[in-house]
Amino acid sequence: MGKAKITSGFSFSEVRIGTVEGGESGVLVWKCDQLVAVLTQIDEEAYSTKGKWFLETGFGLLSGQHKNFVR
Repeated sequence: MGKAKITSGFSFSEVRIGTVEGGESGVLVWKCDQLVAVLTQIDEEAYSTKGKWFLETGFGLLSGQHKNFVR
């Protein structure tokens, strides 16, 4: 799984996060080759959402924030 560059030095790496049996879809968010966040995709069936993600862990300016959003 490679990194996909977005804009201004940001890039994503798709990963599997071992939070439930079989894991969940996840994304590592990089800024200039430094890890700044770990995202997981919210279960659409369990939470009636479509295409939403959760900020599991943020570093630096994102530290302590836990938000849902559309990627």
